[in-house]
Amino acid sequence: MADDLRLVTDERRRRRLYDPDAERGVLAAALLDAEGTARVIVRVTDLVTSGDFYDPRHATLWEVFLAVHRRGEPVDVLTVVAELRARDRLNTIGGAQYVGELTAH
Repeated sequence: MADDLRLVTDERRRRRLYDPDAERGVLAAALLDAEGTARVIVRVTDLVTSGDFYDPRHATLWEVFLAVHRRGEPVDVLTVVAELRARDRLNTIGGAQYVGELTAH
Protein backbone atom coordinates (compact mmCIF):
# COMPACT_ATOMS: atom_id res chain seq x y z
CA MET A 1 0.00 0.00 0.00
CA ALA A 2 2.79 2.45 0.87
CA ASP A 3 4.46 1.68 -2.47
CA ASP A 4 1.23 2.48 -4.32
CA LEU A 5 0.94 5.79 -2.51
CA ARG A 6 4.56 6.64 -3.31
CA LEU A 7 3.99 5.94 -7.03
CA VAL A 8 0.91 8.16 -7.11
CA THR A 9 2.74 10.93 -5.26
CA ASP A 10 5.75 10.70 -7.61
CA GLU A 11 3.48 10.83 -10.66
CA ARG A 12 1.65 13.90 -9.32
CA ARG A 13 4.98 15.60 -8.66
CA ARG A 14 6.16 14.91 -12.22
CA ARG A 15 2.95 16.26 -13.72
CA ARG A 16 3.09 19.37 -11.57
CA LEU A 17 6.65 20.10 -12.76
CA TYR A 18 5.67 19.97 -16.42
CA ASP A 19 4.28 23.18 -17.83
CA PRO A 20 3.76 22.98 -21.59
CA ASP A 21 3.05 26.71 -21.77
CA ALA A 22 6.38 27.50 -20.11
CA GLU A 23 8.21 25.23 -22.53
CA ARG A 24 6.50 26.83 -25.51
CA GLY A 25 7.23 30.25 -23.99
CA VAL A 26 10.98 29.60 -23.95
CA LEU A 27 10.89 28.39 -27.54
CA ALA A 28 8.69 31.29 -28.66
CA ALA A 29 11.00 33.83 -27.05
CA ALA A 30 13.94 32.40 -28.96
CA LEU A 31 11.98 32.43 -32.24
CA LEU A 32 10.74 35.97 -31.73
CA ASP A 33 14.35 37.05 -31.19
CA ALA A 34 15.37 35.59 -34.57
CA GLU A 35 18.26 38.00 -35.10
CA GLY A 36 19.48 37.62 -31.53
CA THR A 37 19.18 41.30 -30.63
CA ALA A 38 17.65 40.52 -27.23
CA ARG A 39 20.17 37.68 -26.80
CA VAL A 40 17.49 35.26 -25.59
CA ILE A 41 19.39 32.12 -26.49
CA VAL A 42 22.68 33.47 -25.14
CA ARG A 43 21.04 34.40 -21.85
CA VAL A 44 19.42 31.02 -21.23
CA THR A 45 21.93 28.59 -22.78
CA ASP A 46 23.65 28.03 -19.44
CA LEU A 47 20.30 27.53 -17.71
CA VAL A 48 18.28 25.47 -20.20
CA THR A 49 19.26 22.21 -21.87
CA SER A 50 17.23 19.94 -24.11
CA GLY A 51 16.94 17.58 -21.12
CA ASP A 52 14.95 20.24 -19.27
CA PHE A 53 12.05 19.85 -21.70
CA TYR A 54 9.43 17.25 -20.81
CA ASP A 55 7.92 17.24 -24.30
CA PRO A 56 10.38 15.46 -26.64
CA ARG A 57 9.31 17.75 -29.51
CA HIS A 58 10.44 20.74 -27.48
CA ALA A 59 13.74 19.08 -26.62
CA THR A 60 14.38 18.46 -30.32
CA LEU A 61 13.46 22.03 -31.17
CA TRP A 62 15.81 23.41 -28.51
CA GLU A 63 18.68 21.32 -29.91
CA VAL A 64 17.93 22.67 -33.37
CA PHE A 65 17.70 26.26 -32.10
CA LEU A 66 21.14 25.91 -30.51
CA ALA A 67 22.66 24.36 -33.64
CA VAL A 68 21.29 27.14 -35.86
CA HIS A 69 22.42 29.79 -33.37
CA ARG A 70 25.94 28.34 -33.17
CA ARG A 71 26.24 28.60 -36.95
CA GLY A 72 25.44 32.29 -36.67
CA GLU A 73 22.16 31.99 -38.56
CA PRO A 74 18.91 33.61 -37.43
CA VAL A 75 16.76 31.31 -35.31
CA ASP A 76 13.54 31.82 -37.21
CA VAL A 77 10.81 29.56 -38.54
CA LEU A 78 12.48 29.14 -41.95
CA THR A 79 15.94 28.19 -40.69
CA VAL A 80 14.53 25.95 -37.97
CA VAL A 81 12.26 24.13 -40.42
CA ALA A 82 15.17 23.72 -42.85
CA GLU A 83 17.37 22.28 -40.09
CA LEU A 84 14.62 19.92 -38.93
CA ARG A 85 14.12 18.79 -42.53
CA ALA A 86 17.89 18.21 -42.92
CA ARG A 87 17.86 16.10 -39.75
CA ASP A 88 14.73 14.26 -40.94
CA ARG A 89 12.94 15.38 -37.77
CA LEU A 90 10.34 17.79 -39.15
CA ASN A 91 7.42 15.37 -38.99
CA THR A 92 8.54 14.14 -35.57
CA ILE A 93 7.88 17.54 -34.00
CA GLY A 94 4.59 18.11 -35.79
CA GLY A 95 5.68 19.77 -39.01
CA ALA A 96 6.37 23.33 -40.04
CA GLN A 97 2.96 24.40 -38.82
CA TYR A 98 3.85 23.49 -35.23
CA VAL A 99 7.03 25.56 -35.40
CA GLY A 100 5.04 28.52 -36.72
CA GLU A 101 2.35 28.14 -34.07
CA LEU A 102 4.85 28.42 -31.20
CA THR A 103 4.71 32.21 -31.40
CA ALA A 104 0.96 32.43 -31.95
CA HIS A 105 -0.07 32.11 -28.29
